[in-house]
Amino acid sequence: MQPSKIEFDLGRDQYGRPVHLMRTRGTNGAINWTIRRQAINQRDDTRQIEELPDEIIRRLIEATAKPRAIAGPAPLTDSQVFDLLPDLQNGWTLITYGLWVARAIERAHGIEREPSNAGGKEGGK
Repeated sequence: MQPSKIEFDLGRDQYGRPVHLMRTRGTNGAINWTIRRQAINQRDDTRQIEELPDEIIRRLIEATAKPRAIAGPAPLTDSQVFDLLPDLQNGWTLITYGLWVARAIERAHGIEREPSNAGGKEGGK
């Protein structure tokens, strides 16, 4: 026989509010998970996400188990990437423009260095 409810203390959120993970068996016999953040004062309120299936909890565990070093900066939006692209300058060859586009991609990924000059005028944003 399994218990009808199991509760795990996950610690506290960034504001010090207790966070719990609960495993319950529904009236239909299905296992559901609930993530609950408790209120810490009368002006705060308890928040929870209910009826999460095992698959969602498994994905959360896998996502948090990955090393932090792999998780880079958040991906840029299309407009942010477009803003990084250089304006084509008079006298630039396609090779020079390509180097500046490559530089924009590096900046989008947080790589900071000066591009080499491939025979064209230096410039760009």
